[in-house]
Amino acid sequence: MRGVNIGGWLVAERWMTSTSPAWNGVPDTIANLGEYKTMQYIGHAKGDMQFKQHRDAYITEQDFRDIAAAKMNTVRIPVGYWITGFDNHPGGDPNGWKVYAPGAIN
Repeated sequence: MRGVNIGGWLVAERWMTSTSPAWNGVPDTIANLGEYKTMQYIGHAKGDMQFKQHRDAYITEQDFRDIAAAKMNTVRIPVGYWITGFDNHPGGDPNGWKVYAPGAIN
C-alpha cells in the first residue's frame, strides 16, 4: 500500500490552508480555531460560499490523476463528523461531502 493524506480539504484547517479563500475576512484569532468557529463568525451566507470556493479548488480531479500516476493506491480523506449526517449536530450539510468525494465514504 502506498498512499497520501489529503488533509485540509473537507476539514479545512488554517495551519494547512492559510491562503485559502475560506479564511477571507476572518481574524486570525477566529480562523485558527477552525472551520466551525469560522462559520459561527462569518455566518452561512458568506461562509458557505467561501468554503465552497476552498473545496472546489484545493483538490481537483487532476490531483487524483497525479496521485495515481505516482503509483499511489490509497488516499486518506479526513471528513468532519458534522458533514456525514451521523449525528444531529446543527449546521453543515449532511450530504455536502458527496459533491467532493462521491463513493469515498460508504
